[in-house]
Amino acid sequence: MKRRFGISIDESIANTLEVLSHQTGVNRSKLIEEALKGYLEHHSHLLVPHTCKGILVARCPNRSLLAGVSEQYKEIIKAWLHSHLDGECMEAFFVEGDSAKIRDLYSSILKKGCSCRYVPAESLPQDRRSD
Repeated sequence: MKRRFGISIDESIANTLEVLSHQTGVNRSKLIEEALKGYLEHHSHLLVPHTCKGILVARCPNRSLLAGVSEQYKEIIKAWLHSHLDGECMEAFFVEGDSAKIRDLYSSILKKGCSCRYVPAESLPQDRRSD
């Protein structure tokens, strides 16, 4: 069953969506549905209490913004990588542990003015997903 509703998005995103739809031959609704599925799947790991593992990727204007993060979250950070790309710092935190702690690390990175994306290493079990 499908549910119809209206949304408002930035003009540049709408234009990119139109181009992608045209070039792939997939209608806009299907593209948006697939994007939302992926977004919700990844973010449900941050909402539903469980033990999980994955990678947090952060992009920051400078490394000092994340100073102390690895020490503060050392119980869940199993390894990390640091690199510079186009004048920005890129950090990859390999994490494993309580989802609430991973969510706190994610929030901490965002609050420091960095962008962040969590990529879970496995799907959330069906019985642990929120409805």
